[in-house]
Amino acid sequence: MEDLKDKAEEFEVSEEWAKERRISYLNSRIAYYKNHQTGIMRHIRSSDFYIREFIFSSLADSQKEIVSHEKEKYFINNARLLSKSGITEDMIQRAKEYPIEQLLEVKKGKSLCINHAERNPSMNCKNNFAYCHACGYTGDVIDIKMKLDNLSFVEAIRRLNE
Repeated sequence: MEDLKDKAEEFEVSEEWAKERRISYLNSRIAYYKNHQTGIMRHIRSSDFYIREFIFSSLADSQKEIVSHEKEKYFINNARLLSKSGITEDMIQRAKEYPIEQLLEVKKGKSLCINHAERNPSMNCKNNFAYCHACGYTGDVIDIKMKLDNLSFVEAIRRLNE
């Protein structure tokens, strides 16, 4: 948020205008990645195993970008709430670094999905990020903590920093 405020001052525009423009940009990027996902999904049925692995990897990367942009929008829209709650950027960063293996049972980079019932692991867990190939659930450590314990973003950050 400080970067946005600094850029607004640098270009001599209001902070509110800068926020609106950033959110507009993020929405356009989210739309781009969703269109990208739709486009590559058309090729999955007619592809061989290796191409499908590439497609799944590409889907996961696109979903990571979407989640990142959605979170940035959340921070922009809720900056006052976050500052009143005492949550800092450092606390958020530490929460993101919390080992995913302490939240999920991860074996060979896979875990059971937290979004649906299953017997065999379908969720890849890598770099503190999870992607389910079966249902498309995507999330980082913060999202997973929120879902597992039914917490708000602020409370999840606090608990991951304990």
